Amino acid sequence: MELRTQLWSGLRRHCSFGRGGGLERSGIARAPSVDSIITVCFPLQGMAVFDSKDALWIIPVSVVAGIAAIALAGGLVVKLVFKKSDKVFLQGQNIKLPMRLVDKQVITHDTTLYTFGLPSTEYVLGVPAGNCVQLHARIDGEDVRRPYTPVTLDDFKGYVKFLIKAYRKNVNPNFPAGGKMTQYLETLDVGDAMEVSGPFGLIHYCGDGLFEVKGGSARKLSATNINMICGGTGLTPMYQLLKYILNSSSDRTKIAMIFANQAEKDILLRDELEQLRDQNSAQFRIWYTVESPPQHWTYDVGYVDQKMLEEHCYPASNTTVNLLCGPASMLKNACLPNLAALGHSKENILTF
Repeated sequence: MELRTQLWSGLRRHCSFGRGGGLERSGIARAPSVDSIITVCFPLQGMAVFDSKDALWIIPVSVVAGIAAIALAGGLVVKLVFKKSDKVFLQGQNIKLPMRLVDKQVITHDTTLYTFGLPSTEYVLGVPAGNCVQLHARIDGEDVRRPYTPVTLDDFKGYVKFLIKAYRKNVNPNFPAGGKMTQYLETLDVGDAMEVSGPFGLIHYCGDGLFEVKGGSARKLSATNINMICGGTGLTPMYQLLKYILNSSSDRTKIAMIFANQAEKDILLRDELEQLRDQNSAQFRIWYTVESPPQHWTYDVGYVDQKMLEEHCYPASNTTVNLLCGPASMLKNACLPNLAALGHSKENILTF
């Protein structure tokens, strides 16, 4: 027990922070159990990260050897697992890199889940929560690029997944040619390559309710509640962020989502969303609205309106942040004026 206390004292003496912003503030005032597995990696020169189920420490590398010696000398059952930091695939907004398609899965009548492989399972894509990438292709002699948000989190190694709706020609009279990139993606076969660059985006979610907004109105926002209002494939950045929050052991931010679609068959990732809701009922709730409801539909019908927002979203406050993503007409005519009418400040409304 004395040697275990020495190990704990060494970590406390040199730690930079704990999971809760400091050992004492995070409620960690005891030594880790003797069967703890402590993982050590080296993301910064001269510093080491110790990560166990009990806490997180950042300490100088010079201390690591001494701590390990104390543990080994006393036969303490503490396993030190050394690993390299993950390799990041993306190299910036101006550098295009090839990814090879490894799987295509049809999700709905017009939406496909594309899985692209990274160079190896040592790589992560390198997209912070709230950011996106651009996919590039040469289509009919034109260089085309479009932004897309992965539905996989950035701790997903070796692969990245995109959920993409195809805008086909002669379907929407307002856009008879359809979408160049989405129709091109539908023609890809497994083994074909696409180019990707990034990350891009003005919104960065740092965790535990903290947003950093870049651009002309750069600011930081601290949220206890998040309203996610999305339509169609506007779900994808919300889904990425939703999983990021709910997968965190420390993030207690509450989320209310309104998801608008043309019809019930258009609701993307419904099973996954409702599983997340059922597993995190105190933290996440979801409400649907469709323009063409089926029989026995128990959710809303029609466009997002003030009554819907009032009943199913968190009320306006300094710590309520509203995230919007969907068709421009939905945001302009339905979301923004009705949020303003309910007292939400424009500073607390972020659009992907």
